[in-house]
Amino acid sequence: MKGGKITGTKVEFTVDVDGKPVKFEGTVDGGTITGTGATKWTAKKA
Repeated sequence: MKGGKITGTKVEFTVDVDGKPVKFEGTVDGGTITGTGATKWTAKKA
C-alpha cells in the first residue's frame, strides 16, 4: 500500500495494482474500490 488516511470513519487510500493506481474510498462499514477491476469491499472497526 502506498499510503492513505483515516479521518473519523472515512477511509481513503491508493494502492498500485500492476503499476496502476487504484483508489479506495468509503467508510469503515464498507465502500467502493474504483479503478481497474472495481469491486466492493468491507471493513469493520476493530
